[in-house]
Amino acid sequence: MNNITDPRDEAMYPPGTALSYPSSGSRGPGGPVSILYQFVMRGDRRFTFLWHNTSGALQEGCAIDQCWGPAVGQQVVDRLKSLPPTDIEFGSLVSLGFAVTGMRDPIAYQQALHPKVYIPVHQGVASQPASSLEFKVAYLKQLEVMGPARFPPDQRPEPRWMVDPDDYVRPMVYDPKDERWRKPSGILGSSPCSSSHDDD
Repeated sequence: MNNITDPRDEAMYPPGTALSYPSSGSRGPGGPVSILYQFVMRGDRRFTFLWHNTSGALQEGCAIDQCWGPAVGQQVVDRLKSLPPTDIEFGSLVSLGFAVTGMRDPIAYQQALHPKVYIPVHQGVASQPASSLEFKVAYLKQLEVMGPARFPPDQRPEPRWMVDPDDYVRPMVYDPKDERWRKPSGILGSSPCSSSHDDD
């Protein structure tokens, strides 16, 4: 994993410009709590998107405070697998262990969630601001190393890469009624907060 500086970094991020704005109240950079939201829309497609601010080491069950062990990590994986099918995952690309684990952790989330589209976010926390394309190379190589036996190509999401600052100012628009989001018969998915209304 090459977390290298883009030659344009100095011009795009001049010295003295804050790269983060900790406002969590916990005095941590972004706070010590991992957050994951899943949104399931009503209608026959049940368009679903998910956002998470970390891709912690599921295999070791690691959180910001300590590693709790594989059993705890497996509980998180089981919870992720129990969610309704995910169409789009806005998922943290960088885990704090990326120097050792590479792109293993973001891919572990994808193996549990089975999103159709993966949009990497939360890239500038532990990495250089403009190193996104280096991480893309590492992500694609990690998939290659895993091979089809460990993560079959037909189960992998379509990666829609984000490059800071260009892609952060471009809107992403998805039609919840698009045929692409149709779920297999009997797998519409539901949420603990869902109601009985199926209106579009």
